[in-house]
Amino acid sequence: MMHDREAVLSLIEKSDSFVDLGCGDGKMTKAAARKANAKSILGLDSLPIKSSFKIIKGNLNRKFPFKSNSFDAVLSHYSLEHLYNSGLFISETRRILKKGGYTIVATDNLSNWPTIIALVFGFQPFSLADGICKKSIGNPL
Repeated sequence: MMHDREAVLSLIEKSDSFVDLGCGDGKMTKAAARKANAKSILGLDSLPIKSSFKIIKGNLNRKFPFKSNSFDAVLSHYSLEHLYNSGLFISETRRILKKGGYTIVATDNLSNWPTIIALVFGFQPFSLADGICKKSIGNPL
Protein backbone atom coordinates (compact mmCIF):
# COMPACT_ATOMS: atom_id res chain seq x y z
CA MET A 1 0.00 0.00 0.00
CA MET A 2 2.91 2.38 0.67
CA HIS A 3 4.07 2.00 -2.93
CA ASP A 4 0.52 2.80 -4.10
CA ARG A 5 0.43 5.85 -1.85
CA GLU A 6 3.64 7.20 -3.36
CA ALA A 7 2.37 6.48 -6.88
CA VAL A 8 -0.84 8.41 -6.18
CA LEU A 9 1.05 11.32 -4.62
CA SER A 10 3.27 11.54 -7.71
CA LEU A 11 0.14 12.33 -9.77
CA ILE A 12 -0.98 15.26 -7.61
CA GLU A 13 -0.80 18.66 -9.30
CA LYS A 14 -1.17 22.15 -7.86
CA SER A 15 -4.80 22.86 -7.02
CA ASP A 16 -6.51 25.45 -4.85
CA SER A 17 -9.51 23.38 -3.75
CA PHE A 18 -9.15 19.71 -2.89
CA VAL A 19 -11.60 17.02 -1.71
CA ASP A 20 -10.90 13.44 -0.66
CA LEU A 21 -13.89 11.12 -1.11
CA GLY A 22 -13.68 8.37 1.50
CA CYS A 23 -10.89 10.10 3.40
CA GLY A 24 -10.72 7.67 6.34
CA ASP A 25 -8.17 8.82 8.91
CA GLY A 26 -7.12 11.75 6.71
CA LYS A 27 -3.43 10.88 6.45
CA MET A 28 -3.54 10.50 2.67
CA THR A 29 -5.72 13.61 2.39
CA LYS A 30 -3.17 15.72 4.26
CA ALA A 31 -0.25 14.41 2.21
CA ALA A 32 -2.05 14.95 -1.10
CA ALA A 33 -3.35 18.41 -0.16
CA ARG A 34 0.13 19.43 0.97
CA LYS A 35 1.57 18.28 -2.37
CA ALA A 36 -1.20 20.19 -4.20
CA ASN A 37 -0.53 23.27 -2.08
CA ALA A 38 -4.32 23.47 -1.65
CA LYS A 39 -5.91 26.41 0.15
CA SER A 40 -9.24 24.64 0.68
CA ILE A 41 -9.23 21.01 1.91
CA LEU A 42 -12.31 18.88 2.57
CA GLY A 43 -12.93 15.23 3.26
CA LEU A 44 -16.09 13.17 2.88
CA ASP A 45 -16.47 9.95 4.85
CA SER A 46 -19.22 7.85 6.43
CA LEU A 47 -17.30 7.82 9.72
CA PRO A 48 -15.73 11.27 10.07
CA ILE A 49 -13.01 11.77 12.66
CA LYS A 50 -11.50 14.90 14.19
CA SER A 51 -8.86 16.30 11.91
CA SER A 52 -6.95 19.46 11.07
CA PHE A 53 -9.23 19.83 8.03
CA LYS A 54 -13.01 19.64 7.73
CA ILE A 55 -14.48 16.16 7.22
CA ILE A 56 -18.15 16.01 6.27
CA LYS A 57 -20.23 12.94 7.09
CA GLY A 58 -21.66 11.48 3.92
CA ASN A 59 -22.42 8.37 1.94
CA LEU A 60 -20.44 7.87 -1.28
CA ASN A 61 -23.35 5.82 -2.68
CA ARG A 62 -25.55 8.94 -2.66
CA LYS A 63 -25.43 12.44 -4.11
CA PHE A 64 -22.46 14.35 -2.64
CA PRO A 65 -23.26 17.34 -0.39
CA PHE A 66 -21.26 19.76 -2.54
CA LYS A 67 -22.22 22.34 -5.15
CA SER A 68 -21.39 21.62 -8.79
CA ASN A 69 -17.98 22.79 -10.01
CA SER A 70 -16.61 23.08 -6.46
CA PHE A 71 -13.15 21.47 -6.61
CA ASP A 72 -9.96 21.68 -8.65
CA ALA A 73 -8.92 18.20 -7.49
CA VAL A 74 -10.84 15.12 -6.38
CA LEU A 75 -9.11 12.15 -4.78
CA SER A 76 -10.58 8.78 -3.90
CA HIS A 77 -8.02 6.41 -2.44
CA TYR A 78 -9.27 2.84 -1.93
CA SER A 79 -12.97 3.68 -1.57
CA LEU A 80 -14.55 2.80 -4.92
CA GLU A 81 -14.36 -0.96 -4.37
CA HIS A 82 -16.60 -0.62 -1.28
CA LEU A 83 -19.48 1.04 -3.14
CA TYR A 84 -22.59 -0.53 -4.61
CA ASN A 85 -23.45 2.53 -6.72
CA SER A 86 -20.20 3.22 -8.54
CA GLY A 87 -22.03 4.82 -11.49
CA LEU A 88 -23.46 7.54 -9.26
CA PHE A 89 -20.05 7.97 -7.63
CA ILE A 90 -18.45 8.63 -11.03
CA SER A 91 -21.17 11.05 -12.16
CA GLU A 92 -21.08 12.92 -8.83
CA THR A 93 -17.29 13.15 -9.02
CA ARG A 94 -17.61 14.73 -12.46
CA ARG A 95 -20.35 17.09 -11.23
CA ILE A 96 -18.29 18.54 -8.35
CA LEU A 97 -15.10 18.89 -10.41
CA LYS A 98 -14.31 22.31 -11.87
CA LYS A 99 -13.60 22.61 -15.58
CA GLY A 100 -9.90 21.89 -16.09
CA GLY A 101 -9.68 20.04 -12.77
CA TYR A 102 -8.53 16.47 -12.27
CA THR A 103 -9.62 13.32 -10.48
CA ILE A 104 -7.44 10.52 -9.11
CA VAL A 105 -9.10 7.23 -8.19
CA ALA A 106 -7.00 4.40 -6.76
CA THR A 107 -8.72 1.09 -6.15
CA ASP A 108 -8.01 -2.54 -5.44
CA ASN A 109 -8.02 -5.14 -8.19
CA LEU A 110 -10.59 -7.49 -6.71
CA SER A 111 -10.62 -9.73 -9.79
CA ASN A 112 -7.28 -11.49 -9.24
CA TRP A 113 -7.47 -15.18 -8.33
CA PRO A 114 -5.92 -15.03 -4.84
CA THR A 115 -8.39 -12.31 -3.86
CA ILE A 116 -11.38 -14.15 -5.36
CA ILE A 117 -10.47 -17.32 -3.45
CA ALA A 118 -9.98 -15.34 -0.22
CA LEU A 119 -13.39 -13.67 -0.65
CA VAL A 120 -15.10 -17.02 -1.34
CA PHE A 121 -13.76 -18.31 1.98
CA GLY A 122 -14.82 -15.18 3.86
CA PHE A 123 -11.44 -13.45 4.14
CA GLN A 124 -10.53 -9.88 3.22
CA PRO A 125 -8.48 -9.22 0.07
CA PHE A 126 -4.71 -9.22 0.63
CA SER A 127 -4.26 -5.46 0.48
CA LEU A 128 -7.17 -4.82 2.85
CA ALA A 129 -6.34 -7.51 5.42
CA ASP A 130 -3.17 -5.74 6.51
CA GLY A 131 -4.39 -2.16 6.39
CA ILE A 132 -7.70 -2.03 8.24
CA CYS A 133 -7.39 -4.41 11.17
CA LYS A 134 -5.57 -3.93 14.44
CA LYS A 135 -5.33 -7.69 14.75
CA SER A 136 -5.73 -10.09 11.89
CA ILE A 137 -5.20 -13.73 11.18
CA GLY A 138 -4.06 -12.55 7.78
CA ASN A 139 -4.94 -13.93 4.42
CA PRO A 140 -4.86 -17.74 4.36
CA LEU A 141 -3.45 -17.99 0.84
